[in-house]
Amino acid sequence: MNIDINKNIENVTDDIAFHIYNAIELYDKRKTDKYVSKEINLFYKFTEECWQSYLDQLRHIKEESQKTNDKLLLKSFLRRLDSIKEVLFHINYFLKDILDTSIKDSPSPFLIILNEVVKRYNPNYGLIAIRFAKYNYYHIPLFKLSEVIKNNKIDDIGVIAYPFTENQTIFNNILLAHELGHFIFAKKNIKQVIYNNIGSEQFDKYEKDISEIAKTLSDKPLFTSLTAPQIWKYIWSWCEEIFCDMFALANYGLSYLLAFIKFHYITPSPLLMDKFTEIYPSKNYRIRRMTGLLVANGWEDIIKIKCKDIYEWLENNNLLSNIKDEIEKKYHHFENSILLSAYDFLEKMIPNIYKTILDLTSFHGFKVDTFLKDHDVIFKYLHELLPPPQSPRTKKNNIHPISILNSAFIFLLNNGVDILLSNSDRTINLENKYLFYKRINGLVLKSIEDHLIVERWR
Repeated sequence: MNIDINKNIENVTDDIAFHIYNAIELYDKRKTDKYVSKEINLFYKFTEECWQSYLDQLRHIKEESQKTNDKLLLKSFLRRLDSIKEVLFHINYFLKDILDTSIKDSPSPFLIILNEVVKRYNPNYGLIAIRFAKYNYYHIPLFKLSEVIKNNKIDDIGVIAYPFTENQTIFNNILLAHELGHFIFAKKNIKQVIYNNIGSEQFDKYEKDISEIAKTLSDKPLFTSLTAPQIWKYIWSWCEEIFCDMFALANYGLSYLLAFIKFHYITPSPLLMDKFTEIYPSKNYRIRRMTGLLVANGWEDIIKIKCKDIYEWLENNNLLSNIKDEIEKKYHHFENSILLSAYDFLEKMIPNIYKTILDLTSFHGFKVDTFLKDHDVIFKYLHELLPPPQSPRTKKNNIHPISILNSAFIFLLNNGVDILLSNSDRTINLENKYLFYKRINGLVLKSIEDHLIVERWR
């Protein structure tokens, strides 16, 4: 068997180089763009360093391969080449998508707000957004990529994806706050924090019970290979999703719940809203847990008064709860008996997730008094089709973007567009509703961006 190490080196190099050079060329064209953040610059520099390291390793492998005919050693060189190629493939993939995301496609004000929020937890943290078909957080092990050149800074960057068709829609982009939660869950090792809140003695009891469940279920034909770690995998996946919802609420307040409801209730089947899968708790369960968190932090009267239709809908569908309530299984549909068994342990974890959120966030988005102070002012400006003002001359009176988002969501959900149209000389039809909705959406984005500019002047 002939192993042509040089030929393999040439193939790998040519394959990767083409894409890397394209990405770097694109960066050179875009590096002065308004929203090329320091996180993107860091990622680009990391790419350059990885590329150089890659070339150095290729040179070393080529030199070493010429000194031996040992087939096992040559095969080990090929495996190293494949490993390096895989690392550079990931780097190139993200750099290309990051840089290919043009300004007009980027939810830039939202991304900057998310970066401001994430820096509360560590000033070195940062986020990069790429276009995709859906909202997502990339659980890519950037720390493994950094091992190529021993660059620890890259591990502080999270990559989130957003639907490029919804890039300038305030309702949908608030859902990016959930993806930010996944980044914090990973970086802050929230799994360990929840474990510590439960305590080792209680957790040992959970593990013993789950082992018994796995043993019982594995006697059934469909689950012969079932193990306790598999059940734990489902439980922790659900816990992470609930944590991310609560994290989004704690940082962005009521607007996240309203966006979640609006986004997910376009589903054609009510059954889908009650369905637990191996990865996700049901949508209705998540709503119940979010309302419980809101109620526990003084938001119930605001929802009842300011979002009357939403409150009645939540009440009529048994979606209002208290954070301490246990939510009965009868409300849910489970894909199999394993998930049904795992559900009881999710319920036991909820108080500990809540405590973790309380300790971690201090409820940055739950300032009810601030919301009430700003709400009428924001409504006044939106009714006049003006952006809520942000000025360096009136720093004390500037309104935070989260307050603007909360009030704007309520304005739009309470038929604010219809009210504006009824007070104008325009006909109330679908076309004019869309125009006014787009106008309000643009005013909110403008005010958020103004706030961010003013903050940088301080």
